[in-house]
Amino acid sequence: MTVEWSRLGHAYGRAIDTPGHLAALEFGDAEAREAALNHLDMAVLRQGFPDTATAPAVWAVTALLAEGRAHPDTIESLLEFLGDAAMSAIDLSDDRYFAKILPDLADAVEQAYPVVLPLLRASPPDRALFRAENLVAIARMRSLADRREELAVLILEWSERGAGPQAEWLHCLGQVGVDLRDRLIDPDPAVRLQAALVHEDDPRGRELILAALAEPPPPGECVSSRSSPQRSASPLTSTRSPRLLARWPVGTVGPASTTAGARWCGSRSPSDTRRAGPLLNRSARWFGLW
Repeated sequence: MTVEWSRLGHAYGRAIDTPGHLAALEFGDAEAREAALNHLDMAVLRQGFPDTATAPAVWAVTALLAEGRAHPDTIESLLEFLGDAAMSAIDLSDDRYFAKILPDLADAVEQAYPVVLPLLRASPPDRALFRAENLVAIARMRSLADRREELAVLILEWSERGAGPQAEWLHCLGQVGVDLRDRLIDPDPAVRLQAALVHEDDPRGRELILAALAEPPPPGECVSSRSSPQRSASPLTSTRSPRLLARWPVGTVGPASTTAGARWCGSRSPSDTRRAGPLLNRSARWFGLW
């Protein structure tokens, strides 16, 4: 596909520098690759807002991954870029300002799904959860609803291997429509809370959420809940899974649960609070969490 980048734009103007950065993901040295990843994050999809260069960049990144041309140390960050692009396509779908951009972006993200899925199947254990989180973000696209069941099966298989905290895997399962109400009585408070966030309309879930928000948040716990294994965590990365929940031992229901609300204070996208759910939003505003 031939792209006239000079006719496209990103957050800082014409996207004439984008093709050079994309090439660096395959051929560049470590410094050039890092600059390229920053370009995708800060210019092509700045703070979750797409521009005309975003969809072509998603196509290009997908091609790099599909053909095995992306440098190995960029894989996780490229998956994160695709996941963030998916979140933008979903969260901004009703925003008229982006009406001309989103159809192409949605199409590009959807085509990335079959490329990313094998990367989760063949993932090293220490990267599986991160890859699953980003794949789940893509699978939330409406046109991919019929693919979520196969993804849920794969995620369940990974969760049973013990590759990461159960609460985080549970979050992924909830995002693809798995019924988690049986986990509302799980002995792990982090697991219970995550199930509650998925089923906030269930009286038991509502009780768990309100009880969690009644506790003061742990001091200083306003950090990112999702960071690439290949890049340092940033308080401005998107909040897709409750990583902080696993820090608290079984029995500390209050602090562990409160983090589910407090984690949104480091949100990246202007629509992050919408993803928290109406009950959690109302409760969090009541307790001054945002």
